[in-house]
Amino acid sequence: MGKIINILNKSDDVVHLTIEFDRDYFKNLRGSLNNIHLFCDGIMIYNSKVVSVGKNNSTKYFLIPKEINSEIFAREDIKYSVIEMTNKFYFLFSVDKF
Repeated sequence: MGKIINILNKSDDVVHLTIEFDRDYFKNLRGSLNNIHLFCDGIMIYNSKVVSVGKNNSTKYFLIPKEINSEIFAREDIKYSVIEMTNKFYFLFSVDKF
């Protein structure tokens, strides 16, 4: 996990941030230093559930919240990543807009 330790307004469109991360969290970037997205727990406004189906509930599905379900049309493979923190897992899914 990390925090923003300095903010500098460069222009109307650009903000320069100085961020500080735990080394283990930084390793999750796997060397990627471009196209970085920042998020925090405070922006997660939708609730969802995981549904188990199949023999011995062996298959799990994330439900897309009904508030955004009509906006998502996944026609191809969805990219995802799992970030494990001390007390949480973050499942990040990326769906292309059509």
